Amino acid sequence: MAYWISYSDWIELREKTKASGWNFVWNKLHFSAHKRVKQQWKHRALPLSNWWNIPRIRQRWNAMATGDQDVSWQAFLCDHFIAKDRPHHLLSIGCGTGTQELQLASLSPSTHITAFDLTSSNIHVAQQHAKSAHISNIDFLVSDFYTFKPEKLYDYVLFYSSLHHLQPVSDVLQKVYDWLKPGGLVIIHEYTGPNRIQWNKEQLQKVNDLLKILPQELKTFTNSHYIKCKQTAPGLLRMMVSDPSEAPDSESIIPALHSLFTPIYWKGLGGNILAPLLKGISHHFVEETPINHYWLSYLTKEEDRFLEHQTHDHYFGIFLKSK
Repeated sequence: MAYWISYSDWIELREKTKASGWNFVWNKLHFSAHKRVKQQWKHRALPLSNWWNIPRIRQRWNAMATGDQDVSWQAFLCDHFIAKDRPHHLLSIGCGTGTQELQLASLSPSTHITAFDLTSSNIHVAQQHAKSAHISNIDFLVSDFYTFKPEKLYDYVLFYSSLHHLQPVSDVLQKVYDWLKPGGLVIIHEYTGPNRIQWNKEQLQKVNDLLKILPQELKTFTNSHYIKCKQTAPGLLRMMVSDPSEAPDSESIIPALHSLFTPIYWKGLGGNILAPLLKGISHHFVEETPINHYWLSYLTKEEDRFLEHQTHDHYFGIFLKSK
């Protein structure tokens, strides 16, 4: 059952104000949902509080996506799916600061990439990184998906943690279908779980059982003496105030993709347990030590057991426009 306000909302408010001050919170109270979304994704240095900052989580994703923890999804994509015998064009939607796109541009020099993001500060950072790395086969643009006007048809369209911010997903993917050449590919690396990150009762029970046995020294929030004792699903009010674009229609991603495109590669990336469990305490696992190595290994095995009978909350997939 979804709630408008939850226990974890108060914890999140306390930790965010401690880390970023009250101005960060006041900026969330703007009447314009569009401006609240831009504020949420404005480039800034934030604590390493999310699970994707952990190197071993990224290795786990590699292993689950490509079969080899040392082979990234970008390298796998370039080796197996991106043509090398001719120039081609890739569109990346919601590129942030361009980390994924710069890796693709470096791995596949014959690919010309157009990448856009809503926030100008993100695009500025991406452009600076491209300039520093002498990468010229990529154009970074400030744009909104809903107003973007493609100048050409694309061979590939990439969503890296951006599709779940758009709605309705069926309409978004219909647009993408129209932007692709026949035989073109849609690539996703996405959250596809419950709308508004409403983790279910079974997930949260497992997460909170594991929190009870995790040592206290691995449960303190960033720059805080407070211990993470419990995780709940976020309240709907916080979701709407903080980032109205957060997973409004994420449950539709998988069925919508399968209705419009032909899946040619599809791998689950988990996250059902590790994402809520490590939220706010991931910094303990960024630099590996014997104790956090032991516990992260234990936690990943527990997630694997949980996933034996569950749909993953995150997926890597490649889909073909076959008509």
